[in-house]
Amino acid sequence: MAHCSEDSLVMLAPGDTPISPDQAAHLQKCPVCTEELGSLRRTVAAGRAGEPAEELLPPPPAVWAAIQGQLGTASGVAAAEVADAGETAEVSAGADVVSIHDAKGRPRRRWAAIGAAAVIGAIVGGGVVAATVAQQQESSQVTASAELTPVPGGPPGPQHGTATVQQTPSGPVLAVDTEDLPDPDGFYEVWLMDGTTGGLIALGTVPGGRSAVNLPIPASANLSEFTKVDVSIEPLDGNPKHSAESVLRGDLV
Repeated sequence: MAHCSEDSLVMLAPGDTPISPDQAAHLQKCPVCTEELGSLRRTVAAGRAGEPAEELLPPPPAVWAAIQGQLGTASGVAAAEVADAGETAEVSAGADVVSIHDAKGRPRRRWAAIGAAAVIGAIVGGGVVAATVAQQQESSQVTASAELTPVPGGPPGPQHGTATVQQTPSGPVLAVDTEDLPDPDGFYEVWLMDGTTGGLIALGTVPGGRSAVNLPIPASANLSEFTKVDVSIEPLDGNPKHSAESVLRGDLV
């Protein structure tokens, strides 16, 4: 069984690229790719939630000369190239800060994907997500909706929101609008829940505060069974399972 490519998983990680039927079918059966996608999504969430980094100065040319000496590459890098390389190095170095507890035993290719996802998470922000939401809403049809309210016994607060199932040319999506979500100690993840069995399908992440995102719904998800929307707070522990700490929930009708 061929695994999903690292490029496709990196593109799916931010939650604004629709999952194809073939990808959805594979992810339903393959714990390796499912775990990797969950890890990438948590990395993206961490990048979106981080504070903007202060402007960093490029290292002196002598540092790059030493690096070139170790790598055996040509000398004579122009000052502009050194500055550009310094910016690139700072971005790449930033990816190493995230702790990946569940990386043991994974294929080596995942480290490159996780680093790329960290860059995506730091760059995309709300602007790209908002643009994607607006584009998909232009030609979408709402088939079900839910009011998201605090879960009894869960964290108190003013958080609330809505979720709507929309049929778009690229497939069904769950449009999630949330408000007043406290800054999380981790990240918020959106799930479809089977109200009878308690089964769960992870769809993607939402940031704290106020946001509007479209999360692709796998083609294999039976919305006559998965009739609840759940928003949970997840720790950055590398565990793709639900934390059992829900902050919002609602019934799709």
